[in-house]
Amino acid sequence: MTSTSFDVSPTIDQDIEQAHLDQYSLLLSPRQFHEALGGSIGINSIYELIRAGTIKSVRLGRKILIPRRELIDFPHRASN
Repeated sequence: MTSTSFDVSPTIDQDIEQAHLDQYSLLLSPRQFHEALGGSIGINSIYELIRAGTIKSVRLGRKILIPRRELIDFPHRASN
């Protein structure tokens, strides 16, 4: 009988991603999201991507907030 084991420990990339995320609050404004991405996407483009549903967001009253996980997920989705 052969035993198969799986390594369930996080990869180095996941550790780096988590360390990157931990420096931000759980929800970011579009401006904070823009700055966290290093300004690589214009603020107006971020609002357009939010309206199109490409960047996930939540609304609290008039305020638009983006979950910090989008800092990792959005670039991965956009590159595919």
